[in-house]
Parts: sequence; structure tokens; C-alpha cells
Amino acid sequence: MAVDGASLDIHPGEVLAVVGESGSGKSQTALAVTGLLARNGTPEGSILWEGREILGLPEHRLARLRSEEIAMIFQNPMTCLNPYLRISTQMIEGMTLNRKMTRTQARSACIEMLETVQIADAGNRIDMYPHEFSGGMLQRIMIAMSLLRRPRLLIADEPTTALDVTVQMQIVQLLEHIRRQYDTAIMLITHDLGLVASISDRISIMYNGQIMESGLAENVFSRPRHPYTRALLDAVPRIDQDEKILRGIAGDPPDPASRTPGCPFHSRCAYRMAPCVEHRPDTLGSREHAHACHLPDET
Repeated sequence: MAVDGASLDIHPGEVLAVVGESGSGKSQTALAVTGLLARNGTPEGSILWEGREILGLPEHRLARLRSEEIAMIFQNPMTCLNPYLRISTQMIEGMTLNRKMTRTQARSACIEMLETVQIADAGNRIDMYPHEFSGGMLQRIMIAMSLLRRPRLLIADEPTTALDVTVQMQIVQLLEHIRRQYDTAIMLITHDLGLVASISDRISIMYNGQIMESGLAENVFSRPRHPYTRALLDAVPRIDQDEKILRGIAGDPPDPASRTPGCPFHSRCAYRMAPCVEHRPDTLGSREHAHACHLPDET
């Protein structure tokens, strides 16, 4: 089971960061929301979109939801764009199919959106092929394609992976601009805590398919309650500390196929107690700050 009992919510104009190690279930959660799980994946529970249950919707209705209200930016833009087709062909096709526009109208809308994401000389570059752009430019193009339909929710799955630091900051600024201009809710999937600190309103810390801690970004960063959250923060190098030691998290993540009855982090936790092995902790707290741990808050 890739994800087990995860509960998330997001409001318009809000950035929710879903953070965790590789394999923690972040991307699978997003794919479940959009109905894009692989054939061997079966979502269970409830997925509410503006009060409507969308889990189990027929494919044609899910496709309409994805085309009009929910958009997703995938990790590697090069694998999402057809290398044999010009950018204009790939952008305009969706506009003419879903918005009933003429090609001329769709082309103008696509150029305008490319300019919004700061693609210079968009009127000419729209007819170029993907290999003629840098990784950062391709990511901007993917964001532009996602925004063409003015989605209410934008899911960004590791949007700065493999980009240099300067380009990463440009993408972060672009996402910030998007959420302010369009009041778009953004679900940011990442393991980069620096990126999270720079843009997120709220954070959900995920481990082995479960939510360990969640809340306002300032609360989670300043007063982490779960040992896993503390370990993640301790593993980030800081230039304001004299001690130049990288602090890793001991042990290995558990096998998602073999669930234990207790806390999934217990085998790597320095504060492990008997209940941690035997009983899954309840989630205590509020939307502003909650965690699932047997330890008292003051520990």
C-alpha cells in the first residue's frame, strides 16, 4: 500500500507543500487525486473537490475535470513533451479541443501565456522544438500549458528537480506570481525544505504513505513536534552553524508492502517506546498544527 490514511486539504490561493523522502507516497497521492494512478493502483476513501465526491468518477468526467479545473506539472518536462512536435502544436491542440477556439485564437492565447511565464520572444519561440530549450525554459512551458485552462488547483510534482539554483528561484517566483494573480491553489510535492520555506503556507510531512505532521509552515519549522520532522530539519546543512557535520537519518525506510501496526518511523526513531511498535498513534492538534506521535508535545 503506497498511501495509507493520508488526509490533506487545500484552500484557494494557498500553497500546500507535501514533503518526504523518495518513496513516501507524495506523487502517488497526487496521481490518486487526478485519477492518473497506474492500472495496479486502486484509490480508496474519499476525494472531495469543492464539496463533490470525485473518487470513482467515470473517466470522461475525470478527463473534463483535469482539462478545466485541476492541472498537474510532472517532474521531468522533457518526458512530458513530444520531441517530434513543435511547442505550438502541443499547446494549441488542447486549446482547440477543450475551449472550442479557432487556431488563431488559441495561438494568441498560448503566446500570451508563454509571455506570462517569462519566455522571451514567445511569438517566435512557440514554433521551436523541445530540444531547443533549456531545462528551466521547458519547465516554464509546462507551467504555461497547465495554466492555459486557468485551473483552480495546480499540482506541481518536484517542479525544480535537476534545475540549477538560479532557475529554481525563478520557478519559485513564477509559482508565487501565479497563485497571487489567479488565486490558484498549489499543491507542491517536494523533498526540498528550502523550497518549502520560501513559498509554502502549510506543510504536510509524509513518511511511508502516512502523514506524520502538518500545519502552518511557520509552526512546523519553528516548533516541529514529530521526531521525523525534526530529523528532516536536522539533515539540512546550515551555514549559520559552526559544526560542519551532515546529520543523516539512521536506518532505511520500511517496505511499503509490509505494514506494521505501529508508527512507521519507529525503527529509525531515537525516542521509540513500546506503544510506537504496537499501536499507530492518533493525529492530535488542529489545521494550524497537528502530528501523529505517542510522545508528549514537550519532548
